[in-house]
Amino acid sequence: MWYEILPNGKCKFTERYFDDMTGKDKYVSKTFDKYNNRNKKAAEQLLAKRINEKLLAQSTDNANLRFGTLVNKYLAYQLENVKFSTYRRNRDFCNSFKKKIIGSDILVNKLTSQYVKNRFDATKKSNSSKNEMLTRFKALIRWGYQNEYIDDIRYLDKLKCYKDSSAHEKVTDKYIEVAEANKLIDGMTMKHWQLLTRFLLLTGCRIGEVIALEKKSVTSEYIDIHQTYDENGKIITTPKTVEANRRIYIQTELADLLKEIRAFNILRGISSIYLFSSRRGEPISYCAYNKYLKENSIRLIGRPITPHVLRHTHASILLAKGFDIDFIARRLGHVNSNVTREIYLHIMEELKERDNNIIRDVKML
Repeated sequence: MWYEILPNGKCKFTERYFDDMTGKDKYVSKTFDKYNNRNKKAAEQLLAKRINEKLLAQSTDNANLRFGTLVNKYLAYQLENVKFSTYRRNRDFCNSFKKKIIGSDILVNKLTSQYVKNRFDATKKSNSSKNEMLTRFKALIRWGYQNEYIDDIRYLDKLKCYKDSSAHEKVTDKYIEVAEANKLIDGMTMKHWQLLTRFLLLTGCRIGEVIALEKKSVTSEYIDIHQTYDENGKIITTPKTVEANRRIYIQTELADLLKEIRAFNILRGISSIYLFSSRRGEPISYCAYNKYLKENSIRLIGRPITPHVLRHTHASILLAKGFDIDFIARRLGHVNSNVTREIYLHIMEELKERDNNIIRDVKML
């Protein structure tokens, strides 16, 4: 999507899309009184909906359903049923499948595992990238099967993940050890960022959830998560999923931290509805914290990390302490424990390997 400022000062947003019926690019546009991030986000969502409506209006025959049409139907469903940020990510993958990888005119019921694999291989992307594409492609095809657009999807079982030689390194990059976490915290010189880092480690919250967290949502026993900060739209909105609306129990260590946070806010003389805020009482800057965390993690533990690594670290600590996967899923706000298990399977394997190394030379008798 792009925009232009018109002679009358108004802002016109335009989006291009590919019409499968004509094989040509077409355009939709929307004009607002002025340019700002709120209007940009509104235009993106409105134009996406218009495009989907135009594409869905085209007649379809399931027996001769083409891949491009299936993608259009899938994206229309996604637009109405998932967060817009999730829709945007899936839209980018699906449009790449349609235009560059699989092909818009391919008959869906004629797809084979060999054809898909050959097309993926032809991209020359890394195995890690191809595995990500494979995950998105399978989700699309399974949706088509569940909605009776596709008769048979058994070929998906033949599409195996690509071997990723860097998988072990990537697993360890997803979280940090407790000793590293303590070293990171002890070495931070900016108190408000240190407090935020500890809070993320002790709650497992997403950074957006913490940025949007209001003081009234924190009681003596629980933290209620019911909103998040959308970095793309620069707005506070509803959480990523229904399950992300949750209540986090405040353990003793977290209760002590909250007392420290409240005392620090009083010391700074800040009046704000947010638990973490700027000096002007506004939500903290995601970019500023992300930059500080990256620079200090390089300096203190030798590698850059993101706020999401702290969330993974929280989960890995709970796993190492023997907490049930269902409990961890609820605390993190996952749809179900299968999602949690899938995300942290590699960490679980890493912990098993560590335990095996520890017990290898232990004498019990």
